[in-house]
Amino acid sequence: MEKNKSRREKEASGSDSDPSTERVPSLLDAPDATRANRRPPRFRGIKDIIGKVTTRTFSIAGEFVITSSGHTRVWSLVDGNARSISHDDSKVTSLCWRPSRRVENVGRYIWCGSQDGYLFAIDINSEKKIETNKKAHNSQINFILRHEFQLWTLDDSGKLQIWSGEYGVVSLKSKPQSVKISSKANCAIVVGHHLWLSSGKTIEIFNPLDTYGLEVKKIELGIDVGNVKYMTQTNNSSLVYVGHDDGRITVWDTRTYKLESTVTVSVYSINSLLGVGDYLWVGFKTGMIYIYDVRSNPWIVIKEWQAHKAPVVDMQLDEEGLWRVGRLQVASLSEEGQIIAWDGLMHEDWIADEMVAREYEYCNFREVKVLICSWNIDASKPADLEKSADGKQFLESWFKSTESPDIIVVGFQEIIDLESKKMTAKTMLMSKKKADKHLNENITQRYKLWYDKLLEIIHQYTNQKYEVLVSDNLVGLFTCVFAKKSELELGYIRDKDVAIKKTGLRGYHGNKGSIATRFIYDDSSICFVNCHLAAGQSQIKARNTDVANILDYTTFPPIANDSWNDNEGVFTHGGDGSMVLDHEIVFFSGDLNYRIDLPREQVIKVIENKDYSFLLEHDQLLKQINTHPGFRLRSFSEGVPNFAPTYKYDPGENEYDTSEKRRTPAWCDRILYFGANIKQEHYLRYECKVSDHRPISGAFSIRIKTIKKSLQAEVKEEVERFWKEKVKEKKNVIMVKWIKSCGWDEQSAVRAFEANYGNLRKAVDELNKRDESSVKNK
Repeated sequence: MEKNKSRREKEASGSDSDPSTERVPSLLDAPDATRANRRPPRFRGIKDIIGKVTTRTFSIAGEFVITSSGHTRVWSLVDGNARSISHDDSKVTSLCWRPSRRVENVGRYIWCGSQDGYLFAIDINSEKKIETNKKAHNSQINFILRHEFQLWTLDDSGKLQIWSGEYGVVSLKSKPQSVKISSKANCAIVVGHHLWLSSGKTIEIFNPLDTYGLEVKKIELGIDVGNVKYMTQTNNSSLVYVGHDDGRITVWDTRTYKLESTVTVSVYSINSLLGVGDYLWVGFKTGMIYIYDVRSNPWIVIKEWQAHKAPVVDMQLDEEGLWRVGRLQVASLSEEGQIIAWDGLMHEDWIADEMVAREYEYCNFREVKVLICSWNIDASKPADLEKSADGKQFLESWFKSTESPDIIVVGFQEIIDLESKKMTAKTMLMSKKKADKHLNENITQRYKLWYDKLLEIIHQYTNQKYEVLVSDNLVGLFTCVFAKKSELELGYIRDKDVAIKKTGLRGYHGNKGSIATRFIYDDSSICFVNCHLAAGQSQIKARNTDVANILDYTTFPPIANDSWNDNEGVFTHGGDGSMVLDHEIVFFSGDLNYRIDLPREQVIKVIENKDYSFLLEHDQLLKQINTHPGFRLRSFSEGVPNFAPTYKYDPGENEYDTSEKRRTPAWCDRILYFGANIKQEHYLRYECKVSDHRPISGAFSIRIKTIKKSLQAEVKEEVERFWKEKVKEKKNVIMVKWIKSCGWDEQSAVRAFEANYGNLRKAVDELNKRDESSVKNK
């Protein structure tokens, strides 16, 4: 079924202190992961930071990462080495770079807030402490925040100190403005001239600069979302994004303080949140980082990757790094103290996306036909087909359902009786080695019978000559892939591989699992997955877990180096062909075992009326695709199964299960597909009664490409030039933004920058001289 937009979830509530102004917020659809890229946005030649002690807090600027606890360490991103700066003060709990109106001093001085309430500043160049104020606070300093050319320090008791700059320097020797606000805040950000604080289920908003008194706006979140973990903003200054420990993100209007929307992005706690341009970076307890484009509904998952083995606990942005060292850097900190700097501009992904968009300039294309046949054969043998009145007719119609396919994929499930108590008892009592041998003997014999039968039928009922490209099995699963002999002889198909994934008994048993087959056809990568997922009407979570394990943890052998050099542009989503979703075209088929959530008698009555669209509204698979944000098949499509459910029949009969269990009919047998340029020609079921499942088939026309290498190189060179121009434009925007953050108005910043032809140092020197002259004249 073509992937539909998910329905609105149950309305979330978000109220503030004025009930009369409450309104119903919108509920965004779950993020669209169709275009998610898994390539880690690495910088070349940049080292990871691995500390030997627990890192409480860190910051990044240019070539350096600062970590601090009992000692402050200055780490080089170039060589990974560290210099230690000793200090007698207590453990550091917060860090922030001191603002400067001198270009050469950006990323040089850092303020440290301690557990005992001390503040001190360190000169990174001289590796010395240059200022100390032991009376600034009386309790632990949790936050040091920058607001324009000020630093705001906030301690555990709720004491806020506002430090303003004089003569272009923010000094600990100056007298701060002191404001009393809420205590025990677990996260805080500066939004415009306001301070947003949060603790648990409460958000409080202050304007500490208001000369008419401290006005407080309080938002009680209620029971519909979890505790607040992090807050951030993107380029859209009118919104604040709040991450919660239940995997939800709430979006708030900074002008009205109203809840705009709620998005469920995960079942895991959101540990960190960071706005980078128009994108939202989210760090999870799992060590994963996701990047979302939050400008659309639904949000789009731009990227996802395993950033750390341990939970992500913090992320920091070094925007000025783009004009200082040529890198817009996002650094992530793990619970184990590992710090990695990531490319905030995602250069490699942008180049890859542009190359895909311009494939027509360096590729030739052609259409090929694929026939996928899937059947849970319920341990039947070829001989059972011979005895069946509709057996032979079925096989002929199966393979002749589309004319002259280039690839034929046959996937069987339950080639042996997986529910046999006798077999299960035998194998459980045996050693693993003996059990495997026992199963393999049975499987090999059964698999050989079907292998021979398929060869016979293929040669008998097709007009083309086919050869077996791949044949493999996993306990009850059996996959056989045929390709036209002419395509193989001309060398159009290469780098074929098979990867098997067990999912039964938490991955230890092959009674459930998958066989994934991949190859490169011309210069397009294709993967076929034949699977059998967890059974049972209520086992939705187990099936979802099986899907995730198959798609995320099936690994193919690495492609040989000499072949890999020819594979630029062959794989997709930042992959290298080692995972299923690295491939441009993926088919996911088999006994997926998703059921229909309706009473059995009602389902049978609806089937009699052929009202399949009504049943599909209650189909578990489609529900997961439409409503579950983390479901790994969300990016797949499916033709409409405009036929009666294929499970479960009395073997040899046309009656649905009349046994004691009286199972509800369902579309357990499915064929899903993923990728562009795929057209489905048919989606059929067949009336062969030897099994408790009916066979199905899907025919597809897919467009594959042949890359012309010399033209590809020319286009890539042009794309790289275009990228450099975009980076230059981005760098100019960030430099002007930095000038404004130093306290100059936008008009002055832009005028000085343009008058000096984009030379930042000259522009800032000019502005500083103008200010000095103004002070003297006064």
